[in-house]
Amino acid sequence: MLEGAPSSTARWPDGITARLLKVERVPNDWGVDVAKSWAIIRVRLEVANTGAAPVPVDGAGYIHLFYGVNRTPADGPTGYAYPDPEEEREKGLTSKNPTRIVAGSKVVFTQSFKVPVAELGSLTVSAEPPAEEGFRDPYVFVGVDKVLTGVK
Repeated sequence: MLEGAPSSTARWPDGITARLLKVERVPNDWGVDVAKSWAIIRVRLEVANTGAAPVPVDGAGYIHLFYGVNRTPADGPTGYAYPDPEEEREKGLTSKNPTRIVAGSKVVFTQSFKVPVAELGSLTVSAEPPAEEGFRDPYVFVGVDKVLTGVK
C-alpha cells in the first residue's frame, strides 16, 4: 500500500494522479440528523489523467475516510436536505461525477462522511481513482487531520 502526506501527489503507471484539494469540517446542519457528538467531514480529491486514453468513471466511491489509530471506516456518504439547487451546489457534500476522465483533463470528486468528534485528531484518506480495468491500488494520505479546516 502506498502512503504519503496530505500534500503529496499519488501517481500510477497509467498516468492517473490524485491529490487532496481540501478536507473540511462542515456544519452539522448541512446533513440530515447529525448528532452533536459527530462531525461531517467533506473531502475533495482531484484526479488528473496525464495518460493517453480516457478512463471510465463508474460511479463507485473513490474516496474513503478513516479515523483513529486503527483506521476505522467513517460512515458515508452523508445525506443532505436542501431543495434549492444553488444551495446544493454551494454546500456540495457529494459530487456529480462524469462518466469518464479524458486524457489531459482533471475531475474533482467530493464525498462527505460522519466521524465522531472525539476522533478528529486522527484522520486518514484512502484514494482509489477509477481504472480502465479492475481496481487500482489505493494511495493513503496520512495525517489528514493536520490539514482539516472548518467551513461556516
